[in-house]
Formats: sequence, structure tokens, C-alpha cells
Amino acid sequence: AKVKGLISDMIEKLMKEAGEEASHKAFCDKEYGETKQKLDELKYDIEKYTSKLDKAKSDSMTLKDEVATRQSETAKIIKSQAEADKLRGEEYKIYVQSKADLEQGVSGVRLALKILHDYYSTQESLVQQAPDAPAVHSAA
Repeated sequence: AKVKGLISDMIEKLMKEAGEEASHKAFCDKEYGETKQKLDELKYDIEKYTSKLDKAKSDSMTLKDEVATRQSETAKIIKSQAEADKLRGEEYKIYVQSKADLEQGVSGVRLALKILHDYYSTQESLVQQAPDAPAVHSAA
């Protein structure tokens, strides 16, 4: 009976350990499943964010190219504007220098016209008179 008791205790102990191991295995299986699911979700997130990052890098490169193009165009415009300003400045200097001469020339022409007008308006012999009626031609 003592041996039977020991065997029965041993069987109970083994059954208890088997039950604990089964519940432990169930716990591990459950945790493994949840961890695997979480890992899959995280991998999906990583792929999604990697894709977004690649797109952002591509957009960034495109924008950098556009900025470089715009800067180049702006530099050309600034250079062209500077050349136009320089040309306008030179033309303005020429205008300022010749303005006095041109005004003096206009004054001279006005004075000459006045003198001519005064001279010819006092001489009656040069006043235009109505012409005689033109002669009629006949077919002969």
C-alpha cells in the first residue's frame, strides 16, 4: 500500500505537472500568436512608412531640381534686368545731354517760323488770290 500510495502520489504529481505544462503551453501559444500578429502589423507599418519615405525622398529630389531650375531662371532674369538697367541708364545720359540741344533746336525752328510768318504776312503782294476759272477745252 505504501508503494501504491507513492505511485499514486507520483501519478498525481505528474498529472499536475502535465496540466501546468499544458496551461503553460497554451499560454505560450497564445502569446506567440499575439506576438506574431503584432510583428506582422509592425512589418506592414514598416513597409508602409518605407514606401512613404521613398515617395517623400522622390518628391524632395523633384522639388530640389525645380528649386535649382527656378534659381537659374531667376539669375538669368536678374542678369537681364541689370543689363536693361545699364542700357536705360546710358540712354538716359544721352537723352539728358541732347535734351538741351533739342529744346534749343525747337526754339530756333519756332523763332524761324514766327519770323517767316511775320515777314510774309506784311507783304500783300504775296497774299494768295483766288485763281481765274480754268479754260474749257474742246475736242477739236
